Amino acid sequence: MSFNKEEKAELLKKCHRRCCICHRFCGFKMEMHHIDPKAKSDDDNIENAIPLCFECHAEVGCYNEKHPKGTKYSKTELIGHKKQWLEICEKVPQIFVNAANRDIGSLEGMILELKFNINAAKLADGANPDQRIGCALKSSQYEKAISEGTLLLLPDGVKEKLDEAYLAAGKINTHISMYITPRDTNAFNFAKRELTNALRNSKDIIEDALELLNNFLSQGRKVNKKVHE
Repeated sequence: MSFNKEEKAELLKKCHRRCCICHRFCGFKMEMHHIDPKAKSDDDNIENAIPLCFECHAEVGCYNEKHPKGTKYSKTELIGHKKQWLEICEKVPQIFVNAANRDIGSLEGMILELKFNINAAKLADGANPDQRIGCALKSSQYEKAISEGTLLLLPDGVKEKLDEAYLAAGKINTHISMYITPRDTNAFNFAKRELTNALRNSKDIIEDALELLNNFLSQGRKVNKKVHE
């Protein structure tokens, strides 16, 4: 069973498809979280539902009892967030007139960023040697996640793999700077070889990071047991 479709639609309308915790507009990227965990109560009454964005849903569900860090979201708090936000939406609808329509979270942004970096790294295996060097790899979403503190949401295993992926990206970008400013033929050939090797070696690392991040955000917002072992 799951939440009633009509009641779910009505709740999404009431919250303006904005997360009840961070208040960010999410469009179709909304999820219904069971305030009283489904595994414990199996309560599909709409009163037990709170609309959340991907990242807040992950944060609410990722608390590790074996390795506690921070303060866990309580049932009482989640009920309060939902009630407070729905009251704001009902009583102060004018706040949405000039509100930004969409703001992607840094963890979601990293998924797109990692996919781009994978495609950039794949160029190193292209058939045409002249097209094996693409462009610098991206890291703005990773930097955003650091500045916002959202990396703290992640289990250590996921964070370490992301760090590894972006360290590889940084190394590639360093080689690119060497490649575009060679002093002689030997320096150019060395820089090109090192850059090509770095791109090839980074692909699997970045793909592993992407898989772990996707798992964290998609698998019912439950942390993969292997990450915590």
